[in-house]
Amino acid sequence: MNGMEQYLRSYGGQSFAQLSLNDVDLLIFAQLSYCDFLPVPVGSTLCEAAQVILHTPRSQDNTEQRFFFQREDDEKLLLWVAACPRYRQVAVRGFERKYDEENLQFAALCLHAAGKDIVVYRGTDNTLAGWKEDLDLCFRLPVAAQSCALDFFHRMAEGSERPFILCGHSKGGGLSLYAALFAGEELRSRIAQVVSFDGVGLPDKVLSHFENNPAYAKILDRIRVILPEGSIVGVIFPQPGHIRTVDSRYASVLQHYPYNWVIEGVDFKDSERTIFSRAAAIAFDAFLDQLTLSEREKVITLLYEIIRATKAQTIEDILRGWIKNTVPVAKAVLEKLDTENAKL
Repeated sequence: MNGMEQYLRSYGGQSFAQLSLNDVDLLIFAQLSYCDFLPVPVGSTLCEAAQVILHTPRSQDNTEQRFFFQREDDEKLLLWVAACPRYRQVAVRGFERKYDEENLQFAALCLHAAGKDIVVYRGTDNTLAGWKEDLDLCFRLPVAAQSCALDFFHRMAEGSERPFILCGHSKGGGLSLYAALFAGEELRSRIAQVVSFDGVGLPDKVLSHFENNPAYAKILDRIRVILPEGSIVGVIFPQPGHIRTVDSRYASVLQHYPYNWVIEGVDFKDSERTIFSRAAAIAFDAFLDQLTLSEREKVITLLYEIIRATKAQTIEDILRGWIKNTVPVAKAVLEKLDTENAKL
């Protein structure tokens, strides 16, 4: 039984008046943002939304595809949420999904719960464009999803005077950081907290601007970054705010999957960063330090061209035929490169 399911079993019958909105609730919302809320009418309760999603045939659209185990875990979570009185009055205020196969993968959900509006940004999905956009952060700011994240926050704020919580998992956590820091002063003042669940940080030059500016002191103090002990995603770029390390049931890359995080009672179990995670952060920084912005863009563009040449449409397609498809294509592409790009 995973941590979130156990939490819902134990505390799903308590209202937010009985048990305050907490980080485990926010992680559940972050995970639900991976579901397709497009057929859900605005104003529906989260329980009603769960029924609509569960009874809507799975989309065959690549932009809504998930790895099979992720889809099954998300559907189980939806079932549990739908059965919990705790979420009976949580309302859906808005949902948006945008996709462009070249440079954009974005989705965001806005919920109303416990007197606050909660903007939840979706993480990277199974599309190649989503992963390409993540890599583009190495040389470009903003990427398209960051601009969409800020725009979505502005539009949700126009119809509400309530305080906001911004959160998300993985790429979604990084989007919540961007939207909070780049929102206007009036909008920033309405942010009660920002929670990034193993999300990417921000480039050092960008972050230092905010950290050295007194006008941002209050919002930085409201930012919390929660990382699994072996994080390799959350160590990409420096993190603002308060960083907390939590325990996971598995090692290495599988720690990024929130269903593996250890929850005790109504909170996560604290831990310490592993040597593996610290080494990953050092290796990533060293990689970026040796390349100019132009070189970073070339590397990422070349890698993406190799991947696209496999005719794969999703990450799962690549993994399924990795040796058969990618290695010969990579070899062919590299043979056509000039000396400078081949070395890069």
